Amino acid sequence: MDSFNSIVVIGGGISGVTCAKVLSTENPTFFVTLISASPIVKMVSNLRTIGRSIDIFDVIEQNSNCLETVNFKVIIGKVIHLDSKKQLIQLDCQKELIHYSKICICTGAKPKRFKIGDNGKEIERYIKYIRDTDHAISFKNMLSTSKRILIVGNGGIATELVHEVKNCQIVWVIKDDHFGATFFDPAVSKFFNKYLNNNSNTCKKENLKKREHFTVTTNNKKQDSSSNKNDFGVALGPDWHSGLDLHGLVEKNVTIEKCCNIKNIYRKCPMDKKCFNEKESDLKQWNIFVELDNGKLYGCDMIIIATGVVPNSDPFISDNSFELCSEGGFLIDTEMRTNIKNVYAAGDVCTIKWKKLSTSHWFQMRLWTQARQMGFFAAKCIAAHLKNDCKNLELYFNFEVFAHATKFFGFRVILLGFFNGQNLQEGRENCSILYRVDDERQQLIKVILQNGKMKGAILIGETEFEETFENLIYNQMDLSRFESNVITKSNQGNHQLSEHVKVTERIKQTTKDVSYLSVILIGIGITGFVFYVVFKEFFSSKSPSSVFSIALEKCKNDPRVTEALGDNIKGHGERTARRRARHVSFVEYENNGKVYIRVKFYLKGSKGTASVQCETDKASSRSNFRYLFVQMDSYPNQVIIVEDNRLIE
Repeated sequence: MDSFNSIVVIGGGISGVTCAKVLSTENPTFFVTLISASPIVKMVSNLRTIGRSIDIFDVIEQNSNCLETVNFKVIIGKVIHLDSKKQLIQLDCQKELIHYSKICICTGAKPKRFKIGDNGKEIERYIKYIRDTDHAISFKNMLSTSKRILIVGNGGIATELVHEVKNCQIVWVIKDDHFGATFFDPAVSKFFNKYLNNNSNTCKKENLKKREHFTVTTNNKKQDSSSNKNDFGVALGPDWHSGLDLHGLVEKNVTIEKCCNIKNIYRKCPMDKKCFNEKESDLKQWNIFVELDNGKLYGCDMIIIATGVVPNSDPFISDNSFELCSEGGFLIDTEMRTNIKNVYAAGDVCTIKWKKLSTSHWFQMRLWTQARQMGFFAAKCIAAHLKNDCKNLELYFNFEVFAHATKFFGFRVILLGFFNGQNLQEGRENCSILYRVDDERQQLIKVILQNGKMKGAILIGETEFEETFENLIYNQMDLSRFESNVITKSNQGNHQLSEHVKVTERIKQTTKDVSYLSVILIGIGITGFVFYVVFKEFFSSKSPSSVFSIALEKCKNDPRVTEALGDNIKGHGERTARRRARHVSFVEYENNGKVYIRVKFYLKGSKGTASVQCETDKASSRSNFRYLFVQMDSYPNQVIIVEDNRLIE
């Protein structure tokens, strides 16, 4: 084994497994070692992308030995020391040290723990932290005999729990004045109010399936998941509750205690205090009692703490001079490197420190979508640095517009850009927020505009506006003259979202429709939506359709592409969320006096599918591209460089 190409990835979560698989699959000469604390790892499955960067995928649990190949090894163990100077790591499971040429730390984050007083040992077994599968199963088992639980936190896990738990009283303690404040403002939160006490699914779920959970036992000893404060496995992904029977013993009822926190926890009800809305004869049925700082006291069977996470960087800090953020995350640059040579980090364990572009609408949140995104990009950076070839890294730098797809209360939720007004403190007086609510179709659209340009959006339900809004955020089209018509009200009292653009106007930095002149989306009925995006110079030699045709022909004539995709290769543009319309996405921009056109389209052959990205100077010859890349959709995403002329410019 060549020690120069020996790469170690630490962490069996989404970020770590993605990084390790991309490195090993795309670089056969590299030897990749994945170190996981658990033999069960998390993997991305059924990945599909809407628009440019809206990734929707499932997270599956996989036995780690299924990952191993000739150049990919998995070790089950925990890192107890990192010697960054000698480039060695020590594990708890073996005496032999492991040498690396590059290392990527993807150990995720751990839950923020609640500080318990003197009676901690007596009440700790009734406090649950839902971070990994083992803790989720432990929670499920205790819930089956519970009548009332208390949930603390206002993020994604807490919001999902309130919806998914059935047949149980819930006291939801939040520090804000409305629930879901991590993602929603009060108006959006109000949309979900009616679904709080539902004991059934609010809407038809996509891809309904029972998720398979694995349980690992060691030496036939049953381990209490709450007994070890640092014993957290890989993080839960989306739909973590699928396959878990989250039912209690009584009729569901949700009580929200707003603008408060836990003051104290008691094993028995204090003699000098009285439980809120509780008969004295019922006090003996509760395992613990929780006093809030608003003066109320509740008895309950258990407490679920979901108040956020902090980076899990502790095992690596000793004897190393890492630059850390205030919460302990590794600070990384634009190529995923820490301040220590040959040490990278990705996912929840890191914090970005790069200077954001003025055009950027991306910010970091510790979400599974960003964990996959960072793991993938970290693999590309490590490979590029080992090969001393960084010219293509900008192609994979996908941190320009925040995009997250998830589900709350059974509804699909798409978050785009500064969806809750993040990073818009300056110039807030020039911001406007527009809402459209359709109760009949169970849809909500929220749009944030600043100086007439779209900065963020929230889409709840099947709206079909994901791609359109994402493109408007990317391209920053000035919507000032249309602002009064962005949300209008029809005679029937329903809202209509529309956009109008003149055919003759030159539109730069925007995605245009080259397959049809006006209509991108036509909604049907009184709540229908109409969006028109047009283009100029349709039949010019450097029109998007012309660039598309030339690039498609070059792809068909490349033997590497035909070998990967098979025969009868066809090209097509973007599809809507319901796969109706097809159009080629392109962006025009100006740099140093030159006008460039960047086109994206898709290929489909008998053996597979791929996406194509190419760019050309509008003043150059028709057949000359700055670059032309074909990225396979099969996992991991192999890239074929058909043409790259940037070095000779």
